[in-house]
Order: sequence, then C-alpha cells, then structure tokens
Amino acid sequence: MMKICDIKVEKKEAAIIIVLLFLLIADNIKQFFGVNILTTGIHLYMYIFLPFFICIFFRRRPLHIDTTNLLFVAIFILITINVLLHKDEIIWSMSKYKAFIMSMLAFMSVKILVSIYNGERLSFKIVNGLVICNSVLLLLFILLNFKELVTNFKLNYRFETEALNPIWLGRIVSETMLSYLILWNNTAKKSLKYLIVAFEILLLFVLILTGSKGPLFSLFVVVFLYYVVISRKKNRYVDKRQIMFLLVIFFSIVVLMFIVNQGELRFIAERFSLASIFNSAQGHRVHRYLFTISNIPQHFLGGFGLGSWGDYYWGIEQFDYPHNILLEIQFEIGLLGSLLFILIIYKILFCSKWKDNVFLFYFVLELGFAFFSGDFCGGNRGLFLYMGAVSGYAIIRKKQKRNEYQKLNMVTK
Repeated sequence: MMKICDIKVEKKEAAIIIVLLFLLIADNIKQFFGVNILTTGIHLYMYIFLPFFICIFFRRRPLHIDTTNLLFVAIFILITINVLLHKDEIIWSMSKYKAFIMSMLAFMSVKILVSIYNGERLSFKIVNGLVICNSVLLLLFILLNFKELVTNFKLNYRFETEALNPIWLGRIVSETMLSYLILWNNTAKKSLKYLIVAFEILLLFVLILTGSKGPLFSLFVVVFLYYVVISRKKNRYVDKRQIMFLLVIFFSIVVLMFIVNQGELRFIAERFSLASIFNSAQGHRVHRYLFTISNIPQHFLGGFGLGSWGDYYWGIEQFDYPHNILLEIQFEIGLLGSLLFILIIYKILFCSKWKDNVFLFYFVLELGFAFFSGDFCGGNRGLFLYMGAVSGYAIIRKKQKRNEYQKLNMVTK
C-alpha cells in the first residue's frame, strides 16, 4: 500500500497545492467563523490573477478549449441574456449573476491550477490537506461550542448556532468524513487508522446532531459508490470494516439518544422520520419542490428570470430558492439552461475513469448537497470548485496516457 503521508512535495508544486486548498476551504472558514475572507477583490485575485501568474511562472499553456469549457461559455451567454431581459423587474437578478460569475471563475481557476500540476498523486495530496485543514477547523468549532453540543444532545434538540446554519456544518462534516475514508484506504499506518476512527465517531455524532438529511444521505451514497469503485480495482484489497463500523456507530448514537431521553426520540422523529421528509407545509422542501414543478410549465422554455424564485414563492420581493439546483435552473433560466447544466454534469462524470480521479467522489458529494440545499450560484460554489478539479485532473491523465503511448511506440520502433 502506498504511504501517501510520506509523499514529498516540490516547492513549485506545493505552491499550487496551497492555493487549491485555500480555494477549497475558504467557504468553510467563512461558515464557521463568519470571516468573509473571499471578498470580491480577493475573489478576483484568487480566481483570475493568481492562476495567470502561476501559468507564467511555469511557462506553460494550460488553457484547453474542451467541451466542458464551451458548455460553460454557452450557459454564461444564456444567463447573461436572461439577466438583461429581467434585471429591471427582478431586484436579485444582478447579485445572483455576480455570484454565478464568481462560481464560473472558481471552476476555471481550479481547472487551470490542477491541469498545470506536474507532480505525482495530486489528488491524494489534496485529500491529506483537506483532512488536516478541515479537522483543525472542526476541532476548533467543536471546542468553542462543546457546551451547546452536549446540552442539545441531552435535550434532544437539533444543534445550531446564530452564526452557522446546521446544514452547512453537515456539509463540512460530510466532506471531511469522505476525506477520512479515502485516507483510511490509502495508508498502512495503524496509528493513523485509529486516529481516523476516533475522529469519525466524533464527526458522525456532530452530523446526526445537525439533523441535516441531505449531507447525511449524500455521504452514505458516496461511501457506497467509493467502495463499489475501488473493489473493482485489480489486486486491491477492500477494507469493508470501516463502513460497517460507521453504520454500527450511527445506530449506537441513535440508541444512546433514545436512552438519554428516556425513551423519547423527538429529535429523530422531527428530523429523520418519513413524516419529516415528506412534510408538505409551506417553506419545507417538499412544498418548495411541488410549487416549482407546478409553475415550471408557465415559462418552460425561457424561465421566470434569474433570482425570481423567491418573489413568486412568497409573493413579495424576497431572495429564496427551492433547495434543488436543477429545479431552480429550470424555473429561472428555462429548458436550455437545464439541458446545458445536465450536459456539464454528464461531461464531468465521464471525463475520466473513476478509479483514477478521486476528485469525482467529492464532486458527487457536492452534487448531492446541491439537490437538497443551497442556491445555484452562491450556495453551491464547492460544486463548481470540484468540477474544475475533476476536469483539470482529467487533462493530466490524458497527458500521461499520451506520453505513455508515445514511449511505447518509440520502444516498438
């Protein structure tokens, strides 16, 4: 087994890894501590100027005009036309348009940085970085809010703070647990595996207390997908003990909550029962979905306009969204926007082999988040970041295969 913790990183490659990690965890820092380190000025610097200077530094030409880039340009043009047609009647149109531009720049920036990387095992180095950075952030957050966590557990309440939406905490915990899973299956150090198990117990406890169904469901889907993929690798032992362990811990925490609350499972019933999932009261997910689906036929082709969903749903000028990225795009931008987005997702999912591109699992996790929470442009920036990572890493793999093919031809000649 490869020891990814022992991989050496060259200085030039380290610069790219540091920038990528900053982009991937910047929103996490903002959500945890309310520090908006990605203001518009820093956004522009990180997403445009820094990758440009890195390109010059490496003296490469990383910009590949592939199908994914063209699809992004097409959806950008479509959204621009949509905004120009509706900006006077929808007050949220321009702010959402700016958020989309930032997300598009995030995609391009990460894609450029990944594609010019010239070292080995970039994805596993990023996984290591995510484990360290997110673990530190989560530990700090848990220590600062430990009293509230214990109190909510005893009272059988959902954990949330004034500054942090529990859904976003659930997202960060799920992403970190996925990183632990990948690290577990790519290290032979027993001491590290024991440490991973300890952190997983703690984070699974926090994830359940957030009461966030979307992150929890997305995590279990990606964990299952990960084991299916790696089990198909030749000469690869699949350690299934971890997933079984997580399932046991999950149900153990539920039983513990049941005992602590003297037989009452109010929290579980409120957050994870079928009645809570299919709650159709106004403001809840199902009601939002049904409203969106029933109104889509009115403007099926062109949409109601970017940023318009909240105005129609509440009947007043209010920024809101259906908490489903595909329904939101169809409602606000129309059929062509939905088709372009589906094509982008398709190209990302099949741009490289799952066995080679670890970033694909993070992308699927973020895609799962996007179907349950967040808005299209601003609330799901992680989706665009990992789109760029997957697409950029696919370019690396194509280069490697082309070089291997050329070497093989030279040998045969």
